[in-house]
Amino acid sequence: MQRQQRSGARIDPFDLELFTGSLTSISDEMFQTTMRSARSTVIYDVLDYSNAITDSGGNVVALSCGIPLFTGVFDLMVRAVVKRIRMEEGDVVMTNDPYLTGTHLNDMGFVMPVFDDGLVAFCVCKGHLNDIGGNSVGSWSPDNREVYQEGIQVPPVKVVRGGEVDSDIIGMVVENSRVPDVVEGDIMAMIASLRKGASRLSGLLRSKGFEFGPMSSEVMRRSEEMARQRIATFPQGTYTSREVLDNGMEFGCTVRIRPGGEPRVEVEFTGVPPQVMESINTTLPGAVSAARSVYVAVVDPHADYNQGLVRPLDIRVPRSTILSAEKPAPVGVYWETTTYAADAVWKALAPVFPDRLSMGHFLSVAADIVAGRDVNGKGFVLVEPNPGGWGATESGDGESALVSLADGETYCSSVEVIERNYPIRVEEFSLNVKDGSGRGKYRGGFGIRKVYRVLVPAFFTAAMNRSLHPPWGNPGEGTPNYVVIGGKKLANVSAYPLGKGETVEIVTGGGGGYGNEEERPEELKERDALYGYR
Repeated sequence: MQRQQRSGARIDPFDLELFTGSLTSISDEMFQTTMRSARSTVIYDVLDYSNAITDSGGNVVALSCGIPLFTGVFDLMVRAVVKRIRMEEGDVVMTNDPYLTGTHLNDMGFVMPVFDDGLVAFCVCKGHLNDIGGNSVGSWSPDNREVYQEGIQVPPVKVVRGGEVDSDIIGMVVENSRVPDVVEGDIMAMIASLRKGASRLSGLLRSKGFEFGPMSSEVMRRSEEMARQRIATFPQGTYTSREVLDNGMEFGCTVRIRPGGEPRVEVEFTGVPPQVMESINTTLPGAVSAARSVYVAVVDPHADYNQGLVRPLDIRVPRSTILSAEKPAPVGVYWETTTYAADAVWKALAPVFPDRLSMGHFLSVAADIVAGRDVNGKGFVLVEPNPGGWGATESGDGESALVSLADGETYCSSVEVIERNYPIRVEEFSLNVKDGSGRGKYRGGFGIRKVYRVLVPAFFTAAMNRSLHPPWGNPGEGTPNYVVIGGKKLANVSAYPLGKGETVEIVTGGGGGYGNEEERPEELKERDALYGYR
């Protein structure tokens, strides 16, 4: 079909709407392809992955559901790959370099070019692989002291060349895993999603005659214009916050809203401690994704995300810190520090946008691993996040049992899926009413209480924050996150041995409260009494 758009020509608004909707549909189909093809529960049940489409410069044009820590930095990942490798049609590049892609070694990224009279776009996927070797089963651990302990490192490398899968490259990763068949299946699922996306996008451009470059630029221009219009209505000012981590480290955050002239928002992290020999470090892309997530929640949480939406946002982070770690700093539980970075921006802006931002939430990804060998001697790795309580708002109680800000569209593992796939019995999965939540005119939401009994000897790993410093409220503080093993309350454990029949209890905290408790509406007090809420 003859091209309907040429650079500099006016783009028909109906064509643009069709183009935008089609890209969203393609991204969603990529997402569904990954989910329906994957082997691990962390992909097909938890949904610990994301897909997107970028332009030839790496700018995100459309994306699927997914984790903000992935979707927020797809642009940085694509640019890092393009800088290092020249791609041809049919190629797919794979990498888990955390210093380029912003998370940890378990998260494998994939990039595939799309050609239409030249390179026009990239299809992208990133997902969590259950185990990629390393010091501890499941690979990530709060005890690791350098990245070399956290699993195999894969620099940007072609895993598919001209449409042919390089089995040697995949074998290198798979042979380092304790669950090789699961990891291989998930790698192939993500590659399949990119092939599906590239095929659909090429078909769209051919059938409709769309020029990807000009049309994607217009999509991003409109999003940028909308974002600046919104920022122009914000109150000008400088807003600050401070975060205290459970290990005693502190850092600050300054957010400047500049609605005049060319409206923009500036986020600066200050007083950030140097990177440490603990796996809580996050790399620069992680801090960027944290700030972008909260910024989008304030500007327009319902807008379709693309690069134009975040162009009015400037982010400054000092180098070689726990928010911008460099090799060989370990980053296995990067998400805990990344969530603190997001919370710092959230806390600074919550008083300015009380209709959009709640009080503090349980914050932690509250991730756990249960791993071992089943009765047939086959290795298994259950890895999952856990939901918790969110903070109250000026208009109502906080939500209960939702995943952390960092996890976006993910879920905790389904009870039925756990018991079907693993030698684990789920003996309790309930709201954590016992510990309560932040009090106030409106109370925080409740966390969860979950009890696992292992039916074979196993190892348990967990990483949590907000165990010593509960979620902030106005004024009612929330409650802490912790695990209970052998009667002991713990926050971080690595490969803790569990005997057959032993239990582990996972507990997440409640969110912060809002307002004077004496002003709590009578109907809410009656509901609390009816359901036994504290």
